[in-house]
Amino acid sequence: MKFAKTKTTAIAIALILTLSMTTIITLLPSAKSVDFPGTLPTWAYLRAVPEQVGIGQNVFLVMWIDKPPPTANGILGDRWVNMTLTITQPDGTTQTMGPYTSDDAGGYTVIYVPAQLGNYSVVFTFSGETLTGSVGNPGHPWITAAVGDVFGPSTSNVEHFTVSNEPASTIPENPLPTGYWQNPVQAFNHNWYVIDGNWLGTAAVEFANTGNYAFTGNFNPYTKAPLTGHIVWAQPLVPGSPGGQMGGEFGSSEQSNYYSGFQYQPKFAPIIINGVLYYEAIPNYSSGGTVQGWVAMDLRTGKTLWNKNYLNYFAQGSNDILLCGQIYEYKAYNTYGGQTYLWATRSTGGINYLDMFDAATGNYILSVNGSGTGGAFGRPQVAGKDGSLLQYYIDTNYATGAQTLNFWNSSVCLNPTNSYFWAPPQNGVIPYSQGIVWSVPLPKTYQGSAIGATFIFDDVGHSSYDPDNNIAIITASTGMYSMYGWNPGWIVEAAYNLKDGTQLWIKNQTETAFAATMLMPGASNGTYVEYTKNTLTWKGYSTTTGAQVWGPTAPYANPLGYYDQTSAVCAYGCLYTWTFGGEVYCYNMTNGNLVWKWSTGPTGENTPYGVNPLWIIGNYEATVADGVIYVETGHDYGPPLFSGAQIYAINATTGKLIWSILNFASGSSLPVVYGYMLSFNAYDNQIYCFGKGNTATTVTTSPVINSNTQVQISGTVTDQSPGETCLGIPAAGTPAIADESMSQWMEYLYMQSPEPMNATGVPVTLSYIDSNNNCYTIGTTATDINGQYAYTFTPDVPGTYTIIATFGGSNSYFSSSGQTHMTFVSPPAATAAPTPTPTSVADMYFVPAIAGLFVLIIIVAIVLALLMLRKRP
Repeated sequence: MKFAKTKTTAIAIALILTLSMTTIITLLPSAKSVDFPGTLPTWAYLRAVPEQVGIGQNVFLVMWIDKPPPTANGILGDRWVNMTLTITQPDGTTQTMGPYTSDDAGGYTVIYVPAQLGNYSVVFTFSGETLTGSVGNPGHPWITAAVGDVFGPSTSNVEHFTVSNEPASTIPENPLPTGYWQNPVQAFNHNWYVIDGNWLGTAAVEFANTGNYAFTGNFNPYTKAPLTGHIVWAQPLVPGSPGGQMGGEFGSSEQSNYYSGFQYQPKFAPIIINGVLYYEAIPNYSSGGTVQGWVAMDLRTGKTLWNKNYLNYFAQGSNDILLCGQIYEYKAYNTYGGQTYLWATRSTGGINYLDMFDAATGNYILSVNGSGTGGAFGRPQVAGKDGSLLQYYIDTNYATGAQTLNFWNSSVCLNPTNSYFWAPPQNGVIPYSQGIVWSVPLPKTYQGSAIGATFIFDDVGHSSYDPDNNIAIITASTGMYSMYGWNPGWIVEAAYNLKDGTQLWIKNQTETAFAATMLMPGASNGTYVEYTKNTLTWKGYSTTTGAQVWGPTAPYANPLGYYDQTSAVCAYGCLYTWTFGGEVYCYNMTNGNLVWKWSTGPTGENTPYGVNPLWIIGNYEATVADGVIYVETGHDYGPPLFSGAQIYAINATTGKLIWSILNFASGSSLPVVYGYMLSFNAYDNQIYCFGKGNTATTVTTSPVINSNTQVQISGTVTDQSPGETCLGIPAAGTPAIADESMSQWMEYLYMQSPEPMNATGVPVTLSYIDSNNNCYTIGTTATDINGQYAYTFTPDVPGTYTIIATFGGSNSYFSSSGQTHMTFVSPPAATAAPTPTPTSVADMYFVPAIAGLFVLIIIVAIVLALLMLRKRP
């Protein structure tokens, strides 16, 4: 037997809706004018749903009291407590479950999993309660009129349910899609969450404000990922913004390209929510990188949905810079669900503001003023389980040196009383301080000695966040150009429980003297890691104790790894790190063992590094998703744009290369969502969207020349992606090409590379349905480089045939099929030669002999006649 608890289920909500009339009473503050002299009666109710289930299936035990707690208000006030269930099992034994605490409507739901066959009974008991205004949520009474009232005990009716070997019928879950799908995903497709993750940009790409998946790096566990270099669409980041080669009088040098120096001036920091891509339009940097508005684009088609420009909207010179997206799930008595928002930051009149916008339209909603001093948005940011934006930052009093670690919650800021309905006030201005949940002082001494340094909380080498244990490790600057991690042989590190700010430990970690050591933002398996640049090695430490658990590792093979900083992300229990030396390493986070390593390989004189160097400024230049790690080549100087730079897709388990394609990194992230990946390619300053494309399959039939029995089946399989190629034609209608040839084919269609003459097509399966409705497979064939196929077919029986051609899909394309009809009539039989009459023995021998004798007599007669004529005078 197992049981689990849940606050909200569909059944619970449906039943608790019966409380709605009573609940409305509590929407207003209580105005009790007369104290009740005695105990108020209560009635307890219970439902067991369903009444008959199979062994191991869920039974929902929904219980409630007729009166909601009168002081309850959202998260505040009393709850009914000491709610228990007594279950009598088929063998006569009993179980007591609880005590449970109700929600603010006075109900609760338990999921019970029976392990015995037979009849069960269950009863719900409430022991009664005296209201204090804070039971179930101490310290938050706001409705005081009912405080002191006594509510009596009650017991529900006895509910029964039966468990048998026959499972109860349920509505089956739809399987995960194998074909094309779009957002929004229908709410009943619950299991699709594993492929429907968003890219909220709750962390920053370096020198930008957004674009990174999370503080811990770009690991999206809720998506499929592209397994080939198939391009769905490509277009300039800003229409009219030049990219690529300048040409003409500028010559052919590797520095004669249009401006692509986005390492320090990032131009593409994406946010993706519910199938919509959001980014800032920054046409050039001649004006200091002024944002010229926001763009909302359909991720699957590349079509612009809307543009918004908030330059000078609030005051002259003010401008909103996109910060992150948010999906906030709010639960109240009878309402729940998610809302989508965009957040931006600006400074007006010397005051920091956080501005909130509707993600569906881009329209302004409200502002939060006086934001945290740890950054424009109180960096770093983490999304809570309900989607609340959680900010942890350090405030420093530079006059006294005192520091505090602070926690801010967007939901508390906007709705401090957790009111019954989520309604952010239109055009409201809310003080940032209203959302600060806790603030704790940071130590100035360690083991009796002054630390002599200030603590830093950031994602560029000085802090680490363990999401599994909700622990942050922060470090104290050593004063030795700490931006790059140089230290005198020690670093003070301290760990904090982010639930309440409790310090868990503080240590003076021993490091390599006068070397540069940096913490990686992410942690996994209870381990955080440090990279020492000078020794090219890694060490792992426990997030809960600070003790070293493994390392140092063997040094990198290529010394160019010295330039690495925080280029690492944790995923699948491993640490994935990439280097300026063109190497990718995978380490086990539990023991530090090397799982695999991979290299871009030698490039000769193509680059001054001997390899294709991987982008290594922060933890945003690579992405892990769906068992793949994506890294990209790039370096903005010495020389700016060398040839042959690539995006590489590597199997995260084995380290084997899956695919690669031409792409020069531009200092942007590589977001992966819904099976698509975006890149901003500095070779031509275009956004590229990689993923599966739709296809179209056609089929026709025609007679075979000089044959009455054969039919030729022919047709095409074509790409139907929405992109516009560099050939002056749309991608829709171009041939579908095999996965193995995909990257070269896409470079031909979109990047002005030569057409690969050895590209191969895709397989096509041919089948038919005859006039008797029998289905048979004819055979398989393949398209050629032009997307065409042909097959000769000999029908078996006369009649009407439905000919079906099917392309089953690939890693590059979704499947498609086409059909046509033909009628086969058996050809007429050839005209038969007359049958000769049988010859008798007489005819064969006697008749010919007589005939011959007659001929001989005639000849003799003629001869005699001639002789007689000669004798005449």
